[in-house]
Amino acid sequence: MAGNPNEIILRVENVIAGSTTGAVQQGGVPMNGINQTTAPNMSKGSAFAQGISAQMFVESASRILSATGNTELASGLSKASSYAFLTSRVIMSGGADLTALVSLVTKASADILTAIQKANQLKRETAVQQNAADILRMRSGAFSINAETVISYNRYGRVSFTGRK
Repeated sequence: MAGNPNEIILRVENVIAGSTTGAVQQGGVPMNGINQTTAPNMSKGSAFAQGISAQMFVESASRILSATGNTELASGLSKASSYAFLTSRVIMSGGADLTALVSLVTKASADILTAIQKANQLKRETAVQQNAADILRMRSGAFSINAETVISYNRYGRVSFTGRK
């Protein structure tokens, strides 16, 4: 190789992982001339695919639990894994994954509203039972209603009897 004495010839032996050529590195990239190497970084697409695979695994496990009759545990596992998956997507993106953030907020809002509805339904059912017990006490003579009694209902349908003063 006869060339210009001012010419520098550079030959690349390794290809860095994640390059546009698609080649995969077999080892590592030396850092600043030191013999340390770094592990190849996982691409965002690969991390997302692994997250989807993990979510599908958890969903399959919850279906198996549900099929064996343990629906409470299956439901809890499914909800917890869904929250964990969305939260990890938000954290790993530094809050930049708006789809995961909106999904997380929407899911949490729906679960909170469902819990409130269940609590209100339980209070209505309790009010019906307490009203039935009051009717039985009135029929047995444990207490009576007269012209001085004020009858009122709370928001769950519970009847209360108070005397006027």
